[in-house]
Amino acid sequence: MRNMRLRQEILIGAIGISVFIIIVSMTAVIHVIQQQNDTLSFDKLKQSFHIIFDDISARQKNILAATRQLSKVPKMGLTIQYLVNYGKYEIGNVSLRSTYQKMALQAKEIAQAAGIWQLAIYDGEGDLMAFSTRTKEGYRVGYAEGFPTPVFQIGSVAMKEMIWTQQANVANINLTLDKATPQMEHIQFERVDHFLCMVAYVPIQRIQWRETNTIKISGTARAIFPLDQSIVTRLSALTDTQINILTQNQFSTGMLPEYDSFLHSTKTHRSRNDIQGDPRLTFSEITLHQKDYYQAAYHLQNNHEPVGTILSLYSKKIARKNTFQMIHTLGMIALICIGIIIPLAFFFSNTISKPIRQMVMLLRDGITNGDFKKDIHIRQTGEIGELVSAFQVMKATIRKVSKELIFLTENIQQGKLDFRANNSLFFGEWRDLINGVNNVVSAFVEPIDLTSKMLDCLASGELPEKIHQYYKGDFNKIIHNLNALIDVTHVTTQIAEEIVEGNLSITIRKRSGKDRMITALNEMIQKLNEIIHETNTMIHAVEKGHLDIRGNVENFDGGWRDMMTGINQLIDGLRTAVSKSAKLSQEMALARKIQTSLQPSLSDDMHPELIVSATMLPADQVGGDFYDVAFDQSGNIGFAIGDVSGHGVAAGMIMMMAQTIYSTVTTNHTHDARTIVITINRILYSNVCQRLNESHFMTFTVLKYLGEGSFQHAGAHLSMIIFRKKTQKFDLIRTTGVYLNLKSDISHATKNNEFYMDCGDILFLYTDGITEAENQEGNILDIDGFIKIARIHIHRNPEDMKEKIMCDVLTWCKNNRTDDMTMLIIKRREKHNE
Repeated sequence: MRNMRLRQEILIGAIGISVFIIIVSMTAVIHVIQQQNDTLSFDKLKQSFHIIFDDISARQKNILAATRQLSKVPKMGLTIQYLVNYGKYEIGNVSLRSTYQKMALQAKEIAQAAGIWQLAIYDGEGDLMAFSTRTKEGYRVGYAEGFPTPVFQIGSVAMKEMIWTQQANVANINLTLDKATPQMEHIQFERVDHFLCMVAYVPIQRIQWRETNTIKISGTARAIFPLDQSIVTRLSALTDTQINILTQNQFSTGMLPEYDSFLHSTKTHRSRNDIQGDPRLTFSEITLHQKDYYQAAYHLQNNHEPVGTILSLYSKKIARKNTFQMIHTLGMIALICIGIIIPLAFFFSNTISKPIRQMVMLLRDGITNGDFKKDIHIRQTGEIGELVSAFQVMKATIRKVSKELIFLTENIQQGKLDFRANNSLFFGEWRDLINGVNNVVSAFVEPIDLTSKMLDCLASGELPEKIHQYYKGDFNKIIHNLNALIDVTHVTTQIAEEIVEGNLSITIRKRSGKDRMITALNEMIQKLNEIIHETNTMIHAVEKGHLDIRGNVENFDGGWRDMMTGINQLIDGLRTAVSKSAKLSQEMALARKIQTSLQPSLSDDMHPELIVSATMLPADQVGGDFYDVAFDQSGNIGFAIGDVSGHGVAAGMIMMMAQTIYSTVTTNHTHDARTIVITINRILYSNVCQRLNESHFMTFTVLKYLGEGSFQHAGAHLSMIIFRKKTQKFDLIRTTGVYLNLKSDISHATKNNEFYMDCGDILFLYTDGITEAENQEGNILDIDGFIKIARIHIHRNPEDMKEKIMCDVLTWCKNNRTDDMTMLIIKRREKHNE
């Protein structure tokens, strides 16, 4: 009956394990196939983005090449500068019309050859000049003139002849650049209308002959290429996926119009990203209108701001076909395997159970009764034969253990406490038994070993903790004496640590009359106190300004004397440096006082029509910025502002020279603004360039108030800013001419210009120390940032406005002034004479 039960257990177990293995294998294979399908699908999406990136990269190179070709048209930079100087603010100038038209047609030829949708040219201030745009009928060209309120001349072909017509505005054309003129060519993604576009910017350069062939930027060539339906259709055919393009999470174009906003999924696959390690490319699984897709999304950014997303989608329905076919095949294979396993299980269960029964009967009358001499005689190979051999080895091992323990006992009885049983002759729990006996012997010699270990630590300089174990008899006396030695060592170490921490007031008591170590420690503390006392005496004298005191080196020997000599030499060097610094500070203070005294004194009632306020903050003790307010012989008020290149003493002296010349010329004569600029330049050039042989140049603008809100100005400086009260807008007024101190005669390049201010309007004059102030990220404030600050405080009176604006500018740059900061505010009074 027992044989039958064992055989049934083996049979049922074999069949059960087989069925279990088949089920687990099928499940694992199905899972692997599903993972492979996922992997293949995502690999397909990766490959699709490789194709997309390659296509976009090729188009970007083509767009940049075409834009660069337009910027490299011969004399393009000089042409732009010519039109800006002589034709930008005029309308219908016949002599300039052909130049504008030629520029627009050149843009059309290049755009048409490269297949670019829009190609435009902007001047150095970001204003539109000429353009070419692709329409359904072909390419349309045009140009803009008459700023600041421009009109457009549009060219079209009629009877094989180009006809130009005037329009007030043109659709789909930016009148100005949305950002500052670029210094380097680049291409980026932007949203134009509802399309995601590649936009290229290439600076147009010219050679400035008068400035030793310096290369200047005259304008910008801008090209736009939209990613439209034709591009998406082509990419979908190349990648065999569905391509969609979104702009700021809105549908732009694509093969799935119903996918009109980006779908997020909790099941993302970022680890599948292997395209240049770009975190903007993500993989996920989504459901769209009850259809499942694998999705790859590339999020486009412009200056770290999102502008759009390119999507590539692959249907899961296609990927799942192979999985269902494999499940059907595995099911058939499993049924065949079960049919083969059952007969084999019957055969092997009978083969295993019969010899095991025979072996149990033989062992029951032998080893179970403690008779290890009886041998087992079963002649069978395989695992049964190995089991019989294992019982024979076990019997021999037990006999060997018994013999080793008897030998260990005999050695202990003879006093050989370092002898141990050889555990390397045994394995497993037999070795554990031998180790247990060895541990009993080790417990006997533990107190002696612990004492030896503590003495080794003390000999090597280590401070061990006291021993808290308790031992009986003489062993406990040894531990007590050892703890006393450890206590003494700890006390000595604590004394040394007190000295290291500066506690030199401690008193150490000798342990005996022969205690040499404590005597040496007391003498060391005494010598340290003497050194500290001598050093503190010199330090307190230096703090009080007595730099003639020196330490007495004769009281010390060896390294102590060297240290005291070094301190004396340090005080000698400090005395020399302090003398030089004091003299320089006096000279700089005098220069600062002279410069400050030359600044004009302003009051609220100094003029019946104008309110004036001004301030200047130099980068160094003496600044290079210049401003002045003065009345000429006829009683007309005038204003001047300028900036000497560089800053420091040299720039400050040149500034004071210019201020003196301006004050002399203005107060003793009645000149227009142009004459004042020409006169100051002639005198300044003679003094600075010819006599002092200095190369500093100076930006300089003179304004003369003509009355009734009219101003006359001349000279080249930063653009003036006017706040118009009626429109609540800020206008920029360019200053024309050349910088001072570059050549002796600038009369041909200097002319008078005029502008008008209504009642309540406010004029801002400033230097580049304000607009070029940098924050901690390296960004400059620029004119736009200055205008934003001014708008916040525009409702205040000029004096308060000046203080608040300068406070905000200094907050922007964290008070890190790398250049002089000057600002002059002029407000025309209200009619009710506020």
